[in-house]
Amino acid sequence: MGLLDPQTGDFDAQRAQFQWNIPSEFNIAQAVCHQNGAAPDAVALYYENSHGTEARYSFGQIREYANRLANALQAMGVKRGDRVAIVLAQRPETAIAHVAIYSMGAIAVPLSILFGPDALQYRLSNSGASAVITDATPGHRERSSPSPRSEHPSDLR
Repeated sequence: MGLLDPQTGDFDAQRAQFQWNIPSEFNIAQAVCHQNGAAPDAVALYYENSHGTEARYSFGQIREYANRLANALQAMGVKRGDRVAIVLAQRPETAIAHVAIYSMGAIAVPLSILFGPDALQYRLSNSGASAVITDATPGHRERSSPSPRSEHPSDLR
């Protein structure tokens, strides 16, 4: 597929005609877990860490875990429009945390696990986050280690 549409002939004409189709309301969590047309047992997320440990999560599992986390956040007082910081390595729990936050209409504030204490404190103080999702590992986290319970995200039990 070429960069230019042969019917318009040039980039400027194509750019002038371009228009985003943005719905007035859209929730990515709903699109991922409820309206995607995939069977609940279809694989939605495949994860393999640097040690070769593999895990597969179905759409149904992601929906279940995200709903559990969203319910827990709501029980803690997090509501639509609130900011929720996520300080986790890139692993299934991180994706599930995003889905949970989006499903309740809250705003995810992803923060790097590479930030030191001062950088995290600054960002958390200035982000307006009403909650933080992180793991219990003190200090530096091993970025490639598998979750303690990779079949059941440890943050959601």
